[in-house]
Amino acid sequence: LLRRIRGFDATLWTGIERLVYFILFPALLFRSLATSPSAMGDAGRIIAVGLAFSIAGMLLSLLARPLLRLPQPVFAACFQCAFRFNTYVALAVASRLAGERGLALISLLVGVLVPVVNLAAVGMLARGRASRIAIELARNPLVVACAAGIAWKHLGWPLPALAGRVLELLGAAALPLG
Repeated sequence: LLRRIRGFDATLWTGIERLVYFILFPALLFRSLATSPSAMGDAGRIIAVGLAFSIAGMLLSLLARPLLRLPQPVFAACFQCAFRFNTYVALAVASRLAGERGLALISLLVGVLVPVVNLAAVGMLARGRASRIAIELARNPLVVACAAGIAWKHLGWPLPALAGRVLELLGAAALPLG
């Protein structure tokens, strides 16, 4: 509607996608994980279910490979459809249904699953180029934000008020724009 009525072209939307992916969404993940009121052990069941669901999707996809007989590059692109999840929707629903506690729990789940699913997806895409996998994961802003947020929480550091507020505002823009 905005594109048709106001002439916002594809360049604007590409820029917004980059802003969300590189700045806003990592800010949301980092803050949620770093300030989470629950410990990792409190979310053990949801993490176990999330990991089981993701791993089951990966295994089913690998089992389907001989049936579909897709060339490696095509299969690698399709492979991730079996286990990728819509993080924006998950965070929005959890926040709406369970408030800060729900957001913290789903952020912990995202913090565990984002590196796992990215490792699997990048691993399949970069098959035969193992050094590329580590580089791609280390450059992924979602993986970096999750790892940093979990580390911050684990170290027990308080989040300075100004930094917390800035991250809160950036994170608040991530879901509606994402």
